[in-house]
Amino acid sequence: METPNKKPTEKTCPRCGKTFSCFAGTGECWCFRENVPAEKLAAVAEKYPGQCLCPDCLNRLRENV
Repeated sequence: METPNKKPTEKTCPRCGKTFSCFAGTGECWCFRENVPAEKLAAVAEKYPGQCLCPDCLNRLRENV
């Protein structure tokens, strides 16, 4: 069984360029609690394959800003 990484990964948002902490490797990332419609997530995956958006950009996407 794979043990999750306990340290966050520092990432750069491909949309705005801001640096943010990704906790996906820990099994408890802030993004797991975001409620973004599937079609919007699919659009992000298509435009930014394999990349994460920062909390601000993900919230803007969810709110259509």
